[in-house]
Amino acid sequence: MGLSALSGALVVLSLPPFDAAPLAWVGLVPLLWALRGVRPRTAAGRGFVAGLVAELAELSWIPTPLVVYGNLPYALGLLALVSLAAYLALYVAAFAAGMAWLQARQDGAEVPGGPLLWVALEYGRTYLLSGFPWLLLGYSQYQVLPVLQIADVTGIYGVSGLLVLVNVLLARAAQALGAGDPLPRRELTAGGALVALVLAYGGWQLHRVRGAWEAGTPLKVGVVQGNIDQARKWRPEFQQATLAHYERLTRGLAEARPMLVVWPETATPFYFQASREFQPVLFGLADALRAALLFGSPGMAYASSELQFHNSAFLVQPGGQVLGRYDKLHLVPFGEYIPLAWLVGRTGGLIQGAGAFSPGQGQTLLPLGSLRIGVLICYEAIFPELSRRAVRAGAGLLVNLTNDAWFGRTGAPAQHLAMTVVRAVENRVPVVRAANTGISAVVGTDGAIRATLPQFRRGSLVEVVRLSQGGSLYTRIGDLFAQLCAAGAVLLGVILCRRRP
Repeated sequence: MGLSALSGALVVLSLPPFDAAPLAWVGLVPLLWALRGVRPRTAAGRGFVAGLVAELAELSWIPTPLVVYGNLPYALGLLALVSLAAYLALYVAAFAAGMAWLQARQDGAEVPGGPLLWVALEYGRTYLLSGFPWLLLGYSQYQVLPVLQIADVTGIYGVSGLLVLVNVLLARAAQALGAGDPLPRRELTAGGALVALVLAYGGWQLHRVRGAWEAGTPLKVGVVQGNIDQARKWRPEFQQATLAHYERLTRGLAEARPMLVVWPETATPFYFQASREFQPVLFGLADALRAALLFGSPGMAYASSELQFHNSAFLVQPGGQVLGRYDKLHLVPFGEYIPLAWLVGRTGGLIQGAGAFSPGQGQTLLPLGSLRIGVLICYEAIFPELSRRAVRAGAGLLVNLTNDAWFGRTGAPAQHLAMTVVRAVENRVPVVRAANTGISAVVGTDGAIRATLPQFRRGSLVEVVRLSQGGSLYTRIGDLFAQLCAAGAVLLGVILCRRRP
């Protein structure tokens, strides 16, 4: 089990917040070595260990929102962490069992089969049981821009598949050397050629995309990071002080003359629609800066004569006009809604109104002149399909409003940012991110992080983003690559089933 645990540790180190990206190219080799000649059941156990080690470390932030802000006993917070990590480890267990089965059926079948199976499992993890594609393997390369560029064709799944292919080839080479057998030169040559092709494509795309960026229409955007203590945020007596912080930071942007100012998720800890006291302040800020103001706020709406509550974003412009509103589509289970609430009852949530939110009714873009803005609230940014849907509908800019204060001083905010970066590359549109306690950022269409605000600092930034005709091949075809990998894995399994091991 030591080799399995080692693989889990190497994968963790390759991902944020550690960012040792090269380790992702070799991190699975110890696990693959441990799968030599074992039965699929044994392989599944070893894969489960690797997955559990990785997920426990990657998701170590889970108890923080539950215990610190949800007032749950620490034992329950720990139970939630272990349960989620164990569930996600099952995907690695399935991969390991599949690899052992492939090796038993035909030597070398794991070379094409490994990447196909891994991508199929990541794709399944994105959608099954509400989906939780947190820190897929490919996100380890979010700062390795030449590699990351293939995401505009394959999505993040293509980066993961490439990493797994290299790991499989290196494991086969190590096994051949250990046994004194000839190296699989053809496989290594083909794999090396594929990596070279990906790097060449990445270099070409970086040159092309950066040229288009310079020629794009400039939009000066201001981002405000309030750094409001989550323990005080929803207490009524601090509403005025919270808004005053944001007002002061926003007025400080006046000299820079931004055209759009962005505040984080639920930056206004009150119902904007119903607040006669605070509405004039927000409209006054838009007037003072002569800029549109995009901010998060709890929202309300009637559906079939029933009052529903939403996690919303509002866009207002000078003159006191509300240009548009977006209601969050993909809610956080057990935070913003209770799955099977009719069965388990509403147990409340982590914030005021949590556990009782309703999802939005459809994709809504916010208009700013000729620009259409796609909004991603909180962890909507980790779901590639939501960003793709917005850009396909005409969004030329993606804005991620989030409140990562829930995570405390853990690695989750850095992980969340890394996943958001990839959405810019997949769809070739800039991404502006406003986070209550950080990390706020502006990301270019090449995936480069052009500006950031550090965690737990109150401040603001102004950055010029360049708007051009957004969209990519991935925007048009979606997760076709992942779907083909899943179909390929099934087809390979059917073919090998006909062969005697």
